[in-house]
Amino acid sequence: MKNNFPGYFAPLIVLFTLFFSITKAEEDCLSGHNYYRSLHGVPELEYHPTLEKYAMKRARYMAMTDIFAHPPNLPYGENLYWKSGRVPTCKNALDSWYKEYKLYNFRSGGFSSATGHFTQMIWRDSQYLGCASAKSKRTGRIYIACNYYPPGNVRGQFKENVPYNKYYYAYD
Repeated sequence: MKNNFPGYFAPLIVLFTLFFSITKAEEDCLSGHNYYRSLHGVPELEYHPTLEKYAMKRARYMAMTDIFAHPPNLPYGENLYWKSGRVPTCKNALDSWYKEYKLYNFRSGGFSSATGHFTQMIWRDSQYLGCASAKSKRTGRIYIACNYYPPGNVRGQFKENVPYNKYYYAYD
């Protein structure tokens, strides 16, 4: 798998680098992801406006329909989170996703629906991130979507992409 966007994204990456500055909320999502990734010794993610637009489309769709699910044939990796009541932050979502590491079997690797958010967050080959949120007018739920490129959770690639936490060496 190639680890960069298709060729037609190259001009967007240059424009992003020159003209795009991210908001405090976006920076919090990016720095939170990169903090957790650093615990596993994997490279930092870069924030990307194309992924943010896609995440916004996904968050708005969930807020409009109150359907909390991944669509078929996603072009990107994706983590979803929702909360009602107090307004969630990206940190709330990240903490929730990262806690799944307690259930992940580092020895055998592999996908599990119980650990898929964690493994996508930490996936070594993912390089770019975009996150967004939207609120349902009907239920008040706030939905957060984060999208990743290249996508993670690829069969047969877990061992090399989801390393142990370098500060925690407990084996299952």
